[in-house]
Amino acid sequence: MVESKARRGPRRKPLGTSREPPHSNVPGASQANPAHLVIIVDVAIETDPGDGWAKGPLELNWTDRRGNTTRSDAGSRATYSTVALSNLLYSKPNTSIRWHRAMEEPVPTTSFVCQAIEIVKLDLALGKEATGRPNGVGVIHGSVSGTSPHDLLAALRRAVNLHPINGKEVRKWISQHLPAGTSIVPANRQSVQVVLISADSRLERLFPSVDYERWDTVDQWLWALNHSVHTAPDPAIQDSFATGLLRPSAALRMYVGHQGLAAVVTANGIGAATEYAYTAFTVRTLFTDALVLGSLQRIAITELERQVYALLAGLTTASLTRVQDRLLSFRNTYWSVGFGYAGQVDRVLRGYQDAWRLQAKLSDLVQHLGEYAQQLQTRAADTVNLMVMLVTLFGVPVAIVVAIWAGTNRDWRGLVVWMVLGLTIGAVGLLIRFCVARWQGEGG
Repeated sequence: MVESKARRGPRRKPLGTSREPPHSNVPGASQANPAHLVIIVDVAIETDPGDGWAKGPLELNWTDRRGNTTRSDAGSRATYSTVALSNLLYSKPNTSIRWHRAMEEPVPTTSFVCQAIEIVKLDLALGKEATGRPNGVGVIHGSVSGTSPHDLLAALRRAVNLHPINGKEVRKWISQHLPAGTSIVPANRQSVQVVLISADSRLERLFPSVDYERWDTVDQWLWALNHSVHTAPDPAIQDSFATGLLRPSAALRMYVGHQGLAAVVTANGIGAATEYAYTAFTVRTLFTDALVLGSLQRIAITELERQVYALLAGLTTASLTRVQDRLLSFRNTYWSVGFGYAGQVDRVLRGYQDAWRLQAKLSDLVQHLGEYAQQLQTRAADTVNLMVMLVTLFGVPVAIVVAIWAGTNRDWRGLVVWMVLGLTIGAVGLLIRFCVARWQGEGG
């Protein structure tokens, strides 16, 4: 389910609306309706945004042909989700987790025009080990344009490239427009993107070769938009590509993958502009929220992976318990929530999770922590056994010494006692060395 719109009456030609398909100076991609682009980047948030940043998600409106307006803000979005999800994505009592700021500014060296920026914080205690690492996302809303398919895809590729060398202008611009105390993490090279275009019946095939005759024209566009390239993919990947395809309605085709979400509105003729406007409204709100949640899940799992593997450097019961508690907290909050009855939005979220193998990574974390706990239990059992052996080794010689002292000639007592004690101390030393070497071998 997506945010509801007013029930439509019989399709009638609105005043001033032509029956012709929308004009396009990008063959097959309607220029009358701009290509919407949302860029999601990993950020490190040291302090909450201050002046100039409003609390809550970006507020968007959609008005249907009858003049009925649907509003999207923290309250309305919460009605399409659970209370638990609302507390993680929209607003939380006594705690700020999301901020936004509207603007209208072009990004240098690209045709991307930024319309708003949102900051969403990961509300999860990951310890001081996570200081300076990603703990939230920046969500940049805007539009991108081009005069040809190749130009549009090239503009898209430039807009989402955050590489410190060939994407430094976009990276610098975003960094300058983030709030004070928020920065793009150094390791971030490529953003997650949500891109939507409108296509009419003259949609141009991007890969006309016979090798791609099984590829639907819209599927070709979805692949190119999601990967921000105009180069042809390997024809053999069609089956794996098909696993990420979604079709929420007859007029909307989508693909969700590693890079995010690509969507094409295929409606044409009467009502096409209204259909596109409503789809853009939904994509920029609930579908974008699905990828925001997926990105926060990815950030948390990546940090937990790092902490789990770091345990090997100094595995203790206390350090293991801390990481276990953080993993349980994540599973009980960010991993357990969903978008309620908004089924199509949950499908986008699951598609993103599958593309990043988040479920498999989470299972690996649980397995590793279980193995570490078993290792600590083994060490504890070895320690107990060692103590028993030490008591035995000291107890038996003491009994022998007492017996010797009582029944041996006084001239031999001292020599025999020292011999027994020497052998005992040597045996204990060898046992301790053996146990220490074993523990070190298991830890390495």
